Amino acid sequence: MNEAQASVLVVDDDREMADVLCDVLREAGYRSIGTNTGADALALVKLENPDVLVSDLRMSGMGGHQLQLELKRIAPNLPVIVITAFGSIQTAVESMKLGAFDYLTKPFSNDELLLVVSRALENRQLRQEVRRLRGELAHSYGLPSIIAANPRMVAVLQMLQQIADSTASVLITGESGTGKDLLARALHFESSRRESPFVPINCAAIPENLIESELFGYVRGAFTDARQGKTGLFVAAHGGTLFLDEIGEMPLASQTKLLRVIEDKRVRPIGATEETPVDVRIVAATNSDLEELMERGRFRSDLYYRLATFTLAVPPLRSAR
Repeated sequence: MNEAQASVLVVDDDREMADVLCDVLREAGYRSIGTNTGADALALVKLENPDVLVSDLRMSGMGGHQLQLELKRIAPNLPVIVITAFGSIQTAVESMKLGAFDYLTKPFSNDELLLVVSRALENRQLRQEVRRLRGELAHSYGLPSIIAANPRMVAVLQMLQQIADSTASVLITGESGTGKDLLARALHFESSRRESPFVPINCAAIPENLIESELFGYVRGAFTDARQGKTGLFVAAHGGTLFLDEIGEMPLASQTKLLRVIEDKRVRPIGATEETPVDVRIVAATNSDLEELMERGRFRSDLYYRLATFTLAVPPLRSAR
């Protein structure tokens, strides 16, 4: 985004302050719009679609926090910079919790204001680029990218479309090379979780002594050489989809811990004393016969039934019908 073309909406019930801020922004090359009430600011957001909003925190009528709440509903991607003469850690934290991009305490210099506006515009541009790239990924990995003539595969794709928006776990079975990973990605990009991460892990490719640290992470000092913490894949996939490929190869001890996380929706990194809530949809895939593995005591039946809420059985490539 060319900053000279960007528009900044300023709302402050102190008319003189609003005018001064607009002048500073205008002199820096921005298109600035000023108003003095939260209600007018909401109307201008709908009418002008500004790139950044600078808002006073304490205003008569609708205050800054209430304005933020309304903006999350009508313009969730609009970066908000909160300014106030009543700065405190508590109000700063509250503003950030409500989604403010940054926080300035009066008095602040013109350079401070221009710097944070510039950073907000850069952040907005990056977010727009991420949404564009995710749209391209959805086009590349969504259902339209999968072509099937086999009636059994067509039925699998129809079921996939029906269950895509469910939060329930899905187990994809089939021989190697049948495209189970493509179906897992299609499930993600056809769902409402498409804007959040899709995180794959091949359970067969990770040594047994490392799989738990990969899935759950660890804190600094949890073991020798743990000089810094590591974010586990469950936390990395928060809000999105965790794809457990070759789930039949997961060791029994790890299966037990995986089951606990799925049931509790909380994960405890290795060495940590507290658990972290996670919102993750599980998609698993296997080319093994999990029912046979259960009979042999190599796969937990309770985990199987947790994973196989829905099952997509991919036909072999040699199958014509």
